[in-house]
Amino acid sequence: MKKILILSYFFPPSNFAGSYRVASFAKYFHKYGYYPIVITRQAPNNAGTFREMAGSCGTDIIFEKHDGYEVYYLPYKANLRDRIYSRYGDNKLVWLRKMLSFFELIFQGITVKAIPYANIYFFAKDFLKKNKDIDFLLCSGKPYQLFLFAHLLNKKFKIKWIADYRDEWNSLFSNNNIKLNFKERFFLNFDSQLEKKWTKSASLITTVTEEWAKNLSNFLNKPCKVVLNGFDFEIIDSFRSAHKTSSDKESLVILHLGSLYDYQPIEIFIEAVINLLRKNFKISCFFPGITNSFNNEKRLQDLTNDFSDSFVLMPRIDQKKVYHLMAKADIFIMIGYQDIKGWMSSKILEYLPWHKPIILCPSDNGILEHLIKPYSKSFVCNTSEEVEKNIISIYNNKKQLCDFNADDEIYCKNFTREKQVEILSNYLNKISFQMNENIKVLCFHRVSDEYSPAYPPIPIKTFEKILIYLKKRYEIIGFDDIQKSTKKPKIIITFDDGYKDFYTNVFPLLKKYQIRAILCIVPSLVESGICPWSQILNKSIEAAYNKKLLFEIPEIGINKKRLTKTNIERFAVKVYYLLSSLEPEITNDIIKKLHIRYEPELTKMTSWDELKTLVQSGLVELASHSMTHCNLTKSPNNEFLINEIQYSKEIINKKLSINVRNFTPPGGFIDKQTEDLIIKNNYKYILNVDNLIWNTKNMNVSRILMPYTVYWKNILMIKLIIPRIKSFIKFS
Repeated sequence: MKKILILSYFFPPSNFAGSYRVASFAKYFHKYGYYPIVITRQAPNNAGTFREMAGSCGTDIIFEKHDGYEVYYLPYKANLRDRIYSRYGDNKLVWLRKMLSFFELIFQGITVKAIPYANIYFFAKDFLKKNKDIDFLLCSGKPYQLFLFAHLLNKKFKIKWIADYRDEWNSLFSNNNIKLNFKERFFLNFDSQLEKKWTKSASLITTVTEEWAKNLSNFLNKPCKVVLNGFDFEIIDSFRSAHKTSSDKESLVILHLGSLYDYQPIEIFIEAVINLLRKNFKISCFFPGITNSFNNEKRLQDLTNDFSDSFVLMPRIDQKKVYHLMAKADIFIMIGYQDIKGWMSSKILEYLPWHKPIILCPSDNGILEHLIKPYSKSFVCNTSEEVEKNIISIYNNKKQLCDFNADDEIYCKNFTREKQVEILSNYLNKISFQMNENIKVLCFHRVSDEYSPAYPPIPIKTFEKILIYLKKRYEIIGFDDIQKSTKKPKIIITFDDGYKDFYTNVFPLLKKYQIRAILCIVPSLVESGICPWSQILNKSIEAAYNKKLLFEIPEIGINKKRLTKTNIERFAVKVYYLLSSLEPEITNDIIKKLHIRYEPELTKMTSWDELKTLVQSGLVELASHSMTHCNLTKSPNNEFLINEIQYSKEIINKKLSINVRNFTPPGGFIDKQTEDLIIKNNYKYILNVDNLIWNTKNMNVSRILMPYTVYWKNILMIKLIIPRIKSFIKFS
């Protein structure tokens, strides 16, 4: 399982949309092959305003380990600006807070210590030093200084990172023609340069709407992908099951969830409700979260003054209380954003799974209307008369409108938080795959001067020439150096099966040239000292050839085959694939008969003591090549697969006191069931051969198979250099 480090200012128990977005990443990433480690700041329980977040919180680091993720909560020590805001709020010493913000903006370019939550950066830096197996870094903004942290960490550790925008930053102003004064334009230009500089190193940009993705892509000159905020289906489903809306109530309960902004004309809705109240309709409107803004609270109070009992203005409340309210509501209200393109409040996604009427008024003529149109209980209104008419219609048909709709259920499940994390995981997989495409991996088997015509090993001197050739042109690395920055192209050398000639012939050359390699071993073969069935097959074919016997396997239709110098190698490959297609038990029975019939001299395997020497050298990393070297896609049951994938890793780890990280399926044969079990057992990469790539999770590494040929240099030219030329042409 790949590891992803997440830096976020907001995380539960703070009560913000950003908190729940990042919490969903933590909750669901492990289902898609990623183990998240979250680094965040401590916050007061259920803190829902920036003023509540401004105060100091905590003195010690709190570590929590959950199923599938872990969290480090760091103490937050407020600076002078934040202490002033925490104590006096929005209306006192504003000039001083602005001045201190200006100094923070200037000095953050000199030292991150100017940022009050800089301990997130220093903790992450120390964490990455100690944990070299982190694959990705994700920073969720705002605050956007987290992107500075990621930029610096990328610079130091060469780690791939994701800039997760919940909202647009500086591009918002130019894309919406927002008028700014001279001072605001100055800060905008300054911030814009920082934004472009910090995100330049990002491997992926994400945001919450298509409009913003397009804007950010144009602004940053980088591709940007959409990952919605979504809703937690499991939690909402439990609430909607436990709290059924009563269809015989005389009154209507209407709910507006969360914040309200100046560019949302709620007056249309208020006018319609007041008209209905005057006609003696019993309506109660609830506004949880509206009192977080003094201006909008006063705005609503002024609009509803004569009917204040019917309009309940509330502070931000915790998620459970919100869901209790939503369960009791009859109608959800969404106020469209005017003159702001692409803005989609997360509340609209929270509304969808309840199967209740949603009124959008007025329309935003954009993303909100587009989103709710397929929903059967949506109402788009642009005048108070339309709102009034639709509320009456809902009142008269409340029973039918609250019924469960199967099509709506299917539609809304496109927007679950888990679905969004799956989408994000797929984006990460593509980054991994691109990374793997840029690193070439060679696959060898044997290096020996032994004459073996069925599957010829590479002669020792030829292999030494190959090493000299590669060392001159490539940086030969191990899998832990994939992120490392190098001047030369990277290449990895791997060997399959674990033959003794690796220890006797390859290892001395690795030491001579200080070259690293990965050896993929089969524990049961190390234990028994008997070579894999495929090599017993090769040796049986050679024994028949040397003894001038006719070769036969009647079970697969091979009868009295005469072997020659020109056909033996091709014939061995053909028989290998025929036997690979059978169940392992049948293949093993045939191999036993061949061994008895032709009495071949078998190739020796490395021992545990020799493997220990290889590991201690620091030049050789071990990978699992399964437990018995069979075709895993032909396994008879799940227990068989567990033995091949899980137990093989446990044996190697126990015998040699190491942590095996990579798995090599024998013959490159792999399917979905096999891959899922490999991922479940926390392997980092699946090492395959040539075009045999099972590409669901993109943790697969395609290796170039290197059989012996006198034309080895031509093979390397074709398989290494030409793909690079194609890649250059493709991206030029």
